[in-house]
Amino acid sequence: MMRLKSTARALVAGASIVTSIGPSLAADAQGRFAAKSYGLDSCSQFAKAWDKDESGQADLRDAHTAWVGGYLTGVNHHMGGTFDIASWRSTRYLTASIAAYCQSIPDQPVMSAAQAMIKRLSDDKLSTAMTSVAFGNGAAKVRLYDSIYNDMRAALVAGGYLKETAPKDDAETISKAIGQFQMKQGIAATGLPDEVTLYHLLGKS
Repeated sequence: MMRLKSTARALVAGASIVTSIGPSLAADAQGRFAAKSYGLDSCSQFAKAWDKDESGQADLRDAHTAWVGGYLTGVNHHMGGTFDIASWRSTRYLTASIAAYCQSIPDQPVMSAAQAMIKRLSDDKLSTAMTSVAFGNGAAKVRLYDSIYNDMRAALVAGGYLKETAPKDDAETISKAIGQFQMKQGIAATGLPDEVTLYHLLGKS
């Protein structure tokens, strides 16, 4: 929850530009477009489904996540110079972040929060397609694009968790280094580069 509140604060910083980012995507001459589905809901409705005290909201949260996934796909398709706007964040994570931000603008439509998120994510979007590196197995598997993997490895070296001479393809050694970093930060030491770990390691929002 602390991490999501941090993302919400970052989105607040970009709230003033929400109404001006429409022209960067497909829209009419004035930057207007018709929002659909959950994008029309009020932020208060959206945030309520993600409140920790709300029970029985799993289906609605899944539906919200599917809507955000469709929106992200549309952004990747239509925003120029964009391969992946969310280079290391999962759709579920971003949906929860939108809900956290919505708490600060309860009377605004969800689309406003989604647009603010895109503006924030565009700072470190992936511009071209590239291969990825996998960590873990099964449901616990995490995949990182090569550029994010290289940034992560450099940060581990700079922090003294990994030797610079460590082979780049030595997943076991790198996972141990990640685990050490996680323990230092008070994060669950899974050895996997999950979103919370990358946030603390890379300083990205």
